[in-house]
Amino acid sequence: MLVGLSRTSSCHEALVSSSEFVINVLGDQHRDLALKFAAHGVDRFADSDFAVWPGARLPYLPDAHASFRCARWGTVPIGDHDLLVGALAEIRSGGPGKALLWYRRGFHTPG
Repeated sequence: MLVGLSRTSSCHEALVSSSEFVINVLGDQHRDLALKFAAHGVDRFADSDFAVWPGARLPYLPDAHASFRCARWGTVPIGDHDLLVGALAEIRSGGPGKALLWYRRGFHTPG
């Protein structure tokens, strides 16, 4: 699994120094949360429905379309970003609705 992460992101240091990370595939009900994570200077986890992944102590969204727990395999510098490379360790799926996609500067759902 791959995640592009800006080096200026407030969560950059935490993610590149962690041995594991979670990727949440947001559902249509998470539009406001997606915008919150795109904002600067806010506590992204406050007032959200994150839970702790059992046995891993990582935050994840129980109602996400899908969540992927990854063991960080490496970090590759690309321009002003770092590419986190993770080996898939566990999957949770089954959140309601359709996946939320970002395309051409806007949110979309498939179908």
